[in-house]
Amino acid sequence: MVATAGSDGTVRLWSLSGRCALAVLELGSSVTALAWAPAPDGAASAAAASLVCALAPSGSLVEVSVDIASGAMAKSRVVVPSLTPVSAQITVSADGALVQCTGGCGGADGEAQSVNCFSLATGESNPGSRATWLEANPDADARAVGDADGACVFVY
Repeated sequence: MVATAGSDGTVRLWSLSGRCALAVLELGSSVTALAWAPAPDGAASAAAASLVCALAPSGSLVEVSVDIASGAMAKSRVVVPSLTPVSAQITVSADGALVQCTGGCGGADGEAQSVNCFSLATGESNPGSRATWLEANPDADARAVGDADGACVFVY
């Protein structure tokens, strides 16, 4: 199963085997980024999953619940009501606890303009929520977020 979204305000689930749309969910706003979110407790579930979507122009992050067996989707909750700049990329931590949103990409040096980190459970900002840089180790199993003066303020 693969999820796609776009400026038409829809999220679509696709069957890999049949190459057809299983379900379409209208979110009512352009979707600028989406990511699958693992279960926060680390338990794998074959029955349910969730997606985190960034919406424009509000910048809100919403969670969409997905029933894996039927492909049914529903907007379950707003994680963050607004975020500036609007997220261009979303990454969810491997344990499903944190959402990292990168917005304002495409500067002259190609670096991210801002990186925001939130708890997926509460929507609260984590340290480094207005960070200006992001680094990952070569194995991509650890990330560090820092502020404008070069201090490393958040590692996961």
